[in-house]
Amino acid sequence: GTATTLQTVTITVTNANQSPVFSGTLPSVSFVPGTITTTVFDLDDYFTDPDSDLLAYTVSGAILITVTITDGAVSLSAAEAISATEDLVFTATDPTGDTATSNTVAVIVTPEEASEVDIADVSHVSGSTTGEGTITIVGTDGSTLASWKAFSVGGVIPRIIKARNQYYILTVKRRSGSSIHAYTLHGSVVSNQNISPQVHYRKLAVGNLNADTTTEELVLGTRRDSKIYFKVLSFDPKKGRFTITKRAIYNGPIKTNDYALVIVQKTVTLFTKGVPRFNWKALGH
Repeated sequence: GTATTLQTVTITVTNANQSPVFSGTLPSVSFVPGTITTTVFDLDDYFTDPDSDLLAYTVSGAILITVTITDGAVSLSAAEAISATEDLVFTATDPTGDTATSNTVAVIVTPEEASEVDIADVSHVSGSTTGEGTITIVGTDGSTLASWKAFSVGGVIPRIIKARNQYYILTVKRRSGSSIHAYTLHGSVVSNQNISPQVHYRKLAVGNLNADTTTEELVLGTRRDSKIYFKVLSFDPKKGRFTITKRAIYNGPIKTNDYALVIVQKTVTLFTKGVPRFNWKALGH
């Protein structure tokens, strides 16, 4: 007969590299330019690596805002006299090049002017990105100075604004909505007003457009077809209202909703994909 030889072969299967994992939701952040915030969040709390590899962090979307990442801890800064909203995305990369990305983080910077008002104890203001629109005032020591709920659903985007030598928190929903709220730094409601049409945080800029320190201006941009329709609203905390003071139309063409408004040196600038497309001296004085 034919002899048969049996041989045992051992095959060792080495686990393939596993990609980093992002979990949770990074909050939106608002702060005053000319300052450096404390840690607004620690990326190590949101990114993990199943292989326990050391992760390297990067950020995209920062144009006027400086983002510093130190061992996962994120702090923010911006030059003075800038009012801007930027959408940041954080990426974790493992040693093999596999990546994970965060949710989009709205960061709002609103300038302050020299005044007797002291907010030196405030590092930044954060807002929950999804679900209940909870606002948190974070102190320079990392403690919670105040916290309250602005919206029941839809998340919240907070902005620090200033009028009549006092600071306020202006909020809109993370998702489009028609309501704008203004609060004191302790959470008391100053104004709760519906603005038509619906507004989105990327289409709203806040800053001083004139020499009047008793008000703060909001610029809303709405795209219809390829044109952008602007409204300037003046917020006066004494009256507790937003009043339309100026309108304008930019003929474009702008064929995407992915645009942003920025106020710098009393001038409104419209950006698409980080490129300035239109400048408007809205109030002209």
